[in-house]
Amino acid sequence: MSFFEDIGKRISEAGQGAARKTRDIADSARSSIMISDEEKKINGLYAELGRAYYEKYAAAEDCEFFEAVRSINEANSRIRELRQQDAVRRGMRVCTKCGAALAADSSFCNVCGAPVEAPAAAADEVVGMAPDTDETGAETAYENTAETAAEEHVAAAGEEQSAAADADVKKCHVCGTELAREAAFCKECGARQLS
Repeated sequence: MSFFEDIGKRISEAGQGAARKTRDIADSARSSIMISDEEKKINGLYAELGRAYYEKYAAAEDCEFFEAVRSINEANSRIRELRQQDAVRRGMRVCTKCGAALAADSSFCNVCGAPVEAPAAAADEVVGMAPDTDETGAETAYENTAETAAEEHVAAAGEEQSAAADADVKKCHVCGTELAREAAFCKECGARQLS
């Protein structure tokens, strides 16, 4: 029976050795995950520290990392320009405070609530005026009557209502303007939205 006992002992030792190795592998994997989590935490803190330093010294010209700060400022400027160009291509504008894309008719940013600067009107675009021709065919301008302006407003409102019916919208609780469901601020009056 010593032969069978010897085999049993060897199988038992092999099983214990395999269990130890499995435990070691599991412990090593757990340690690797914990190390990775700590490294992610450190990298997040580095990023937070760097952002705080940048925000503190973004305008300073005598800080220790002036070149890095200047490079970030230049990159941010390029990003703003590219966003502006993209917004113009899409018939939209960009908030000068937070950089959010806005509808062309927005008076306030629907993300941060900042007032939106009106785009500079072209020379031939005069509010309340429309081109006309005189008896010689030369272009002149005449003032729209209140009746014509009201008709245009009603027509535009009708188009907006039919478009809004297809989209997921809500109304501003202050002025009643229809807004995208996710808008935090009204694009017309700038009021913070309740929901």
